[in-house]
This record gives sequence, C-alpha cells and structure tokens, in this order.
Amino acid sequence: MNEPTSSVHQNVDGEKSARYGLVPYEPPKLALCEEPDMRIHQPDLDNVVFICSRERTPIKEGAERRNIPKATGFFVEMQHGHEPNVVWTYLVTARHVIHNREGITELFVRLRKKTGGYVDHQIDSKHWICSNQTDLAILPFSPQDEFIYSAIPIERLVGPGPDYKYNGPPWGSRDAGVQVGMGDDIISLGLFVQNQGQTGDLPIARFGHVSRMPSIIAKHKIAFLPNGIERKDIVAYLAEFLSWGGQSGSPVYWLYPEGVYMSSKSPQTRGVFRALLGLVVGHLPRLSKPVDKDDETEEIDEVRVKLNTGIAIIVPSEAIRELLMSPEIAEQRKAYLERIKNEHRDDIELD
Repeated sequence: MNEPTSSVHQNVDGEKSARYGLVPYEPPKLALCEEPDMRIHQPDLDNVVFICSRERTPIKEGAERRNIPKATGFFVEMQHGHEPNVVWTYLVTARHVIHNREGITELFVRLRKKTGGYVDHQIDSKHWICSNQTDLAILPFSPQDEFIYSAIPIERLVGPGPDYKYNGPPWGSRDAGVQVGMGDDIISLGLFVQNQGQTGDLPIARFGHVSRMPSIIAKHKIAFLPNGIERKDIVAYLAEFLSWGGQSGSPVYWLYPEGVYMSSKSPQTRGVFRALLGLVVGHLPRLSKPVDKDDETEEIDEVRVKLNTGIAIIVPSEAIRELLMSPEIAEQRKAYLERIKNEHRDDIELD
C-alpha cells in the first residue's frame, strides 16, 4: 500500500477560500459584445509542473546526466470531510507517463522555488496510484512551503456523465450549475517539449473547443508494461486543439459559456481556476498513405507516417474524483490520519 507523504497541512491561509473563488458568486460586468476573460493568470501557471526523466547518456563525455522534461502534471486538493484544517494534495498525470514506452521508473517532478530556480524532486514510479480503467495516475504529494504551487479544489471538477454538468462554486447544488456542451471554450496548460523556456519550467497555453462529448475511444494505450502494451476502451472528450509531445497529463479548463465564469473582486484573480474538464492523454493520429514505388529502384517503402489530426483526447475530470474517492485511497487517508492523531494526540483533533 502506498502511504501518503507530506500530504496533510494546516490551512492557516485566511485568504485561501477567496483565492479559489469559494465566495458568493458575483458575475463580472461585461460590456456589450465583450468576451469572457481568456487571459492565463499566475495561479493557473502555478498549478502545472513538468515531469522529467534522466537522460540515459550525458550530452557529452564527462558531463552529468540531465533531467529532461517529458510530460505534464498538475495538483488537485480535497478537504478531509468537514475538517477545514486538513487538506489532501495529489499530483495528477496520465498513466502512460508513469508506465512509459522507455520503461523508465525513475521520474522527477520539477518544482519552482520561491527564491528562484527549481528543484527536481525524485519519485519512483511504484509510488503512483494508477487507474485500471483509464489513462490516469495520481500521487499523494504536497510540496513544501519553499516551493511555488497551487492546487485545484475537487469542488471545481466538472461532474459525471451523462449530463457532464458543473455544479461546484458558486452554485454548490446538484440542481443548479451549467452543462458542458460542444463548442464550449477550453484552455490547456502544459509542456512544449521542443522548448521548455529559458529557465526550463515555463508551460504554454493551448486554446480550443469541445469537439465531441465523452464517448468510447477504442483500444487507447494506457500503459507500456514489461509484458506488452495495455490497451483499454476509455471514455473521453474530443477537443479541437493540437496535442503535442509533452502535453500528456495537462489540465484542461472549461470556460463557462455566455460569459458566465468564476471571478473574484480582485483583478489579479479574475477568472482564476475555471472548472477542470479533465486531462490530456493524447491525440487521434491518422496514418498517411505508403510512399509510391520508386521507378528507378523498383522498391516500395512501406513506412506509414502518423499525422496529427489536431483532435486531442481528454479524460473527464470525474475519473480523477472516482480514483480519489476509491475505497483503497480512502483507507490510505484514514490510516495516515490515525497515525498523525496518535503521534500528536495532545495538540490535534481530527474527525
């Protein structure tokens, strides 16, 4: 059983609730024909981290092996029952990032330091909790105070099918909220593997639309295992934006239609943390036709090239909620809290 590490902290930030929009809803005043705020704010960027692997051989003889960003992850948090002072933080990514094609088990999470620069935190793949139903993996992981990060509250996840309705803050009721639909605006933040930025930790944003509501994607590769590739028929959205190398595991935010979206009175946090639609797990490729016969050599090249169709595959955020609330992980949280309670019996009260 994987035991949570550094995943409980005291919520002493009095402004945290307001930061995440857990306040009475107040729609922004939009001028005639004004569009909703599409700008990416700093807390959105702080939610994203890069997942790296160490290069097998150094770039030149005598040099140290570098950690190379390969994919994206992001943080989700949940409150423990009705106890406001205990919050669980999890790192989320795609399962095929953990059980990868190269068979690499030594992975690193790149965390930015408040004092500048970054630290690559090593995590063995055996500590990840992987879904058996879809391309999803989570890890109990709460960065220390010296690092810059933010997490998406579980209340901000779009709800399950068949409605795929968001009824988190400000609605907070299953009878209220807004339903996701085809054509809705979405934003994804993640790694652009060809260029991670001068500092090596800068995500990019991709903008698009929901192209198809969740349905079955047949034989999706969810894991590369020693005994072969594991394929599953998964439920996923299709989205109109280009998924590229490094985007796997990227969070996808859904913007409320018709200008209805989260905001707070502070212009610095306006529009922060739109509802989480899901995570990117790949794209639908198309095989090009074989190369024609060469008249001079009479040889035929049978190589087919996979072309990117510009349609991304997004695992719904409800899969994250289901994994977090699964009996196995709930038992882990319970056992960890019991241990903390016993160790600090005199100065902590947990339900």
